[in-house]
Amino acid sequence: MLPSAANRRPGELIPDHFAGKIAAIYVGGAGLVVISSREHVGIINTVRLAQQVTEVERVYAVVGGWHLADATEDVIGRTACALMDLGPDYFIPMSSTGFSTMARLERALPGRAPSRRSVPV
Repeated sequence: MLPSAANRRPGELIPDHFAGKIAAIYVGGAGLVVISSREHVGIINTVRLAQQVTEVERVYAVVGGWHLADATEDVIGRTACALMDLGPDYFIPMSSTGFSTMARLERALPGRAPSRRSVPV
């Protein structure tokens, strides 16, 4: 159960026990389209959870805010490597992903970002 903010003092931290907000859509033989919000648990963990829950391994696209704007180079590098291992046809990072992370991912996965071409649906 999520804690209520009603009786909290200003500045008091409220624990976030929610594992993330995702939607996973299976697109026939193309695979999963994983749509995430601002992923505090990590986009790779989120995709793996979607794979586990749906029992679909193939990832067609990963979309959303990945909460990596302030990430270290090490974290960005490990995320890029893990994303390459997942092998999505497309990735569409948004908002909280950060520009340096987006650029690094575009270099690691050329031709899979929407800035290069439109994504067919």
